[in-house]
Amino acid sequence: MKISKIKLTLALMGLLTSASAQERMDLSKAKHYAQITRQNTEQFKHAPLSFEADIEQPVALANDSFGGLLIPRARLSEGSSEDVGTEPVAIGELWLYNLTLERNGWPMREHTLDIIPLNTEEGRVRIPRCVLAVSKPSGKPPLLMVYGKSKTPLFTVNLTEREPFQEMPLDMSADESGNATVHILGKYHARFKVAELYL
Repeated sequence: MKISKIKLTLALMGLLTSASAQERMDLSKAKHYAQITRQNTEQFKHAPLSFEADIEQPVALANDSFGGLLIPRARLSEGSSEDVGTEPVAIGELWLYNLTLERNGWPMREHTLDIIPLNTEEGRVRIPRCVLAVSKPSGKPPLLMVYGKSKTPLFTVNLTEREPFQEMPLDMSADESGNATVHILGKYHARFKVAELYL
């Protein structure tokens, strides 16, 4: 089922109970929930791409009963776009709460997602974890690649250049129709849609 009139910007788990629509969590709360995702990193060993996460620079925002958490790769600000080639390079991860990604107008089903069980203050929850990567096919615009449990990306989205201002390495915003935008290093952004998913 698609989201209707949800002022969404991706947030996480229990922090949803204390946030108003589109409210960014302060960094200390975001770090707390980022730490929760590291309970058992053995669960990530079959992920399509491996990387070290920077749990000191997460972004967490909230709306009602939906949310997520965006965690960048460690040292993401090092290097440049020239370092990106045809092979995917991980830039971070996206955790969703009561949400899934949308492809070709349809919500992505649970079996395509990498579902991670986590213990939170509110109890045990099952959260989709998506790995985000970038690549630059020869002669084509750079791409954002979004992975679930498979080594084949769930989908790819063209990266568009943006104004060079951004406090965090990765950031995210969204509108009332569930159109989400990932902002990367103040250089690029990519847009996609999300939809409801209750696990």
